[in-house]
Amino acid sequence: MLIGASGMRWERFAFSNALGAGGWAALLTSVDWFFGQVAELLLGELRHYEGALAVLLLALALCYAAW
Repeated sequence: MLIGASGMRWERFAFSNALGAGGWAALLTSVDWFFGQVAELLLGELRHYEGALAVLLLALALCYAAW
């Protein structure tokens, strides 16, 4: 609403909006990539225990369902 009240032309608004959206997309993609790298570093060792962890979670779910 402020943009309309300021008299900004729609072409300039569309360009500014697209530029802002691209900036946010780049920022969030970078942040997500960084957290993904950190998570992989911290949780990478869990690959050795995936099978046992899956069996444990299944057993817990079955116990909860039976209770």
